[in-house]
Amino acid sequence: MPKLGIEFRYMDVHRHARALHKYVINTNDKLFRVELHFSTAASDRANDEIIYFSMNCISSLDRFKQRIFPETDLATVFNSIQRGEALYRFIPEDVDLFRDCQGHKNFRGSESIDLRHFSLSYSDEGIHAKGTVEILWDVEEHDRISMHCELKKYFRGTWQSTMFSVLSSDFCKDMKDTTSFVYDVWTKHIMSEEIHCPAKGRKYDHETFSLNIDFNVSGIHMEGRHKIVLIFRAYDQMNREKPNAACIEVPGDIIKV
Repeated sequence: MPKLGIEFRYMDVHRHARALHKYVINTNDKLFRVELHFSTAASDRANDEIIYFSMNCISSLDRFKQRIFPETDLATVFNSIQRGEALYRFIPEDVDLFRDCQGHKNFRGSESIDLRHFSLSYSDEGIHAKGTVEILWDVEEHDRISMHCELKKYFRGTWQSTMFSVLSSDFCKDMKDTTSFVYDVWTKHIMSEEIHCPAKGRKYDHETFSLNIDFNVSGIHMEGRHKIVLIFRAYDQMNREKPNAACIEVPGDIIKV
């Protein structure tokens, strides 16, 4: 049987999340076999849980889609399979970077943060940032905050979920964890010896830093219109969700570099 090996990697996942970090497809004209590799830790590949599927390509696509990719157009996944690895770059659409989320009417938006003293510029090397960010979101320091960051793609007139996402069940804890996605992207650039949790009125002063939104992907065609959606939820000391969830998004395009 001729083999077509595909490796798909997340940009990052929360270390406690059960994450699909790899799939491999072996196929011929009529059948394909899928290996789905799940892990409970992004850095621990030794404890992978592997699920195998062997199916008729035509009759079983819907069942496979419903079980594994309920929010994804499966035809997009398998019709775009390519050999080799490609380098892609996300280019934000707006100079202001953030905007209110579409379709989230009851959520706070970009008014949750004050960026008047925070400057952004762009070049071929990435996004360059410096200055001060003030939290305007009505949260308290002892609140637990969760974050869900997801990349969505515009396809056939609608925004569809992709397989790229980052989860943080305790955003404040991850701000201080030097191995976390949150720390690597953001808090390591805060000019303070002690990192404080978000609270209304809190200010964060940043050193000058750059973000390079380049990433390698195997087997998936990524070019086109996308947006990064970030949803934040706050929970009180009784672990009850507060009615002040916030959602911001970063629209842009992904190009092949």
